[in-house]
Amino acid sequence: MRHNLHFLTFGSFELCIRAWTGFAPARNAVEVAVEFSSQPLHVKCDNETVRKFFTEWLRAAQIPQLTRQYFRGYYREGSVFTYTSYGQFGTPYYTNFQNAFGAKENRVPIRYEILNPANVFVPTGLSFPYTYVRMLSTWECERLRNPVTPQDKQVYEDLPKEAKLQIKNGQGNPEGIYLNLEPERLRFSFYKKQNWEPLGVPMLWPVLPSIEWKLALTKMDKALARTIDHAILLVTNGEPPSKENGGNGINQNNIARLQALLSNQTIGRVLVADYSTKAQWLVPPIQEILGPQKYEVVNRDIQEGLQSILTGDDKFANAQIKAKIFIQRLEEGQRCFLDDFLLPEVQNICKTMGFRTVPSIAFQKIDLQDESTMARIVTQLGQIGILTGPQVVKAIETQELPTKSEMESGQLEWKKQREDGLYEPLIGGQKDDGTAAGPNGRPAGTGVKQSGTRKSSPIGTKAAVDIGELAREAAFSTKTYTECLRESGAVVAAVDSALRKRHKIKGEFNDAQQRVADALVLKVVSTQPREKWVTSVASVLDAPPVVSNEVAEELDAISTEYQVDALDAA
Repeated sequence: MRHNLHFLTFGSFELCIRAWTGFAPARNAVEVAVEFSSQPLHVKCDNETVRKFFTEWLRAAQIPQLTRQYFRGYYREGSVFTYTSYGQFGTPYYTNFQNAFGAKENRVPIRYEILNPANVFVPTGLSFPYTYVRMLSTWECERLRNPVTPQDKQVYEDLPKEAKLQIKNGQGNPEGIYLNLEPERLRFSFYKKQNWEPLGVPMLWPVLPSIEWKLALTKMDKALARTIDHAILLVTNGEPPSKENGGNGINQNNIARLQALLSNQTIGRVLVADYSTKAQWLVPPIQEILGPQKYEVVNRDIQEGLQSILTGDDKFANAQIKAKIFIQRLEEGQRCFLDDFLLPEVQNICKTMGFRTVPSIAFQKIDLQDESTMARIVTQLGQIGILTGPQVVKAIETQELPTKSEMESGQLEWKKQREDGLYEPLIGGQKDDGTAAGPNGRPAGTGVKQSGTRKSSPIGTKAAVDIGELAREAAFSTKTYTECLRESGAVVAAVDSALRKRHKIKGEFNDAQQRVADALVLKVVSTQPREKWVTSVASVLDAPPVVSNEVAEELDAISTEYQVDALDAA
């Protein structure tokens, strides 16, 4: 039992890596989980300085690249060992943090390395002062011996003195050198690990027997395919013994000639014989041997074991349930990444740098649904002024709304930019001083006649509101609009009848004819007195009048203020 447990923990690493390397379904299952789990990280914090610091730190420490390696090890080996290397800020940069936050130490993580679990072990014996030891590969030693980036140089300087001497002199084993690990620099994460288990069981471990069986079937098919041309030719010579042939139906001369013919490799296989010779090919049932039936059970076992949601013939309800379980499993892996690794590192950095506010870092939400609904909601929030332009774009990209502090700071900056004349909308966005363009695009002060019974405020301004006048406007517009709506129906019917009679139109109007009818109705309502709307249809049809500039500007103003079309405004 102890031997089996040891093999499960350490031998499973190599077996799962082999399955991931050589078996496409296993590799695809792991990589799909890695791709969906490696979502962008977002920093949320009320302190803008802290938020910008950690946003830059995530980029400098290459955390986005680390997430892919982390989740690949999490789902493939089931155990992730992360080792930290530290570096220092420049003196002027660190002095600013000392003055602003009271930073305690110029030491911050700059590189995280995913270790091979099979190369991390605990040495036995009283002569070993270190708890953990790992094997540093020859490639890693060469990279540190000839550093490429400034981070590589700082990682080399952060190594123990013995390790630096071995790397510099090229010493150590052919596989690499042993590096003593400091326990406080190690972070552990395990895939669905019980408390009593030494390590996590990999996701691929339960399907390894099925994978092995399928590979055995594949090898068998390959062997049969290579030998399928070795069919047997059965040659029957002579005839059954009878009284007529004296009890001997074998012609010895024919048998000798057949043997000589079949043993000769230089001539064609042409057989000339009498009626007593019969030849037939004994071909095995290829369809039954090489058919796909034997793969159905093992394929189903592998698919169910890997919980594949991208393949299969499941119904919609079953596919939805599988997709939900798949997302929940990925979110569990993301929580392990944050709780076991990233958030403890962030807390240590805040303690070292003197930050009193600890930011929250979260992954972008995994959503397999249509994103158009979220985009429409965000766009509406931007139109009514709750979100600024940059916040709308970021919310559509990340599918997450900004926090309260981010919204407040964004609104203050947005207001300042609007006061400077930036981001003025084409409609309803003039400034309070009246210097911006009017709602119909005409420059201010050009003598446009405005209605004396209506007072409007541009969108986004702080004009005083007269409640009594708003009530009078509402009563007037409701009553007038109700009467005009009833009378305009008669105008529409009159225009429809006149057009059908003049142009002999039968059936429904097409799009072009309907546009002409709508334009004539608008001409009648815009140019004729209300009491003459119906009676003036014929004259308008004969000679359509021109709408004056004053009326057109008035219609544009009403349409802009009340957000209605031209006919409702008329």
